[in-house]
Amino acid sequence: MRLSALLLPALVLLAGCGNGDSIGQGRLIGCYAAPGAHSRESVKLTRVDGRYVIAYRRASPWRQVDAPLITPDDEQRAALFSAGELAQIEEALLTPDGQSGVFRFKAGARVHGEALHEAHGVIEGGKVRAMRKQRCQWLLSRGTLLRYGT
Repeated sequence: MRLSALLLPALVLLAGCGNGDSIGQGRLIGCYAAPGAHSRESVKLTRVDGRYVIAYRRASPWRQVDAPLITPDDEQRAALFSAGELAQIEEALLTPDGQSGVFRFKAGARVHGEALHEAHGVIEGGKVRAMRKQRCQWLLSRGTLLRYGT
């Protein structure tokens, strides 16, 4: 009885880790807030039915962007970032029109000669802004348990 009580939570955790979200673009899944100690999460990225979806909190309800996020091509990246910044981006997910998305800088990245304090950024309405990733205040999204990446 005691062993089964310990094994069940371990199996649930292992089952949740099997879809690849701990590596690659899956590490972008989570909630984002503006830099600052008391900032409330305003962006969340989830994976629904195998597609990445971004939502913004504009007031109380979350508003999901209709288009799923995709891996951007070189042309989309070049429209948003300078050549120096492009070399420092580790992974990114954008809507096909490039107006919404999330990206992650490589460790130790420098932009305009300054070290980055926040390794993530969000594109909202075509504007890029630095964000910090944090634990989500919600755990379930459409029945899918979300894990917190780095």
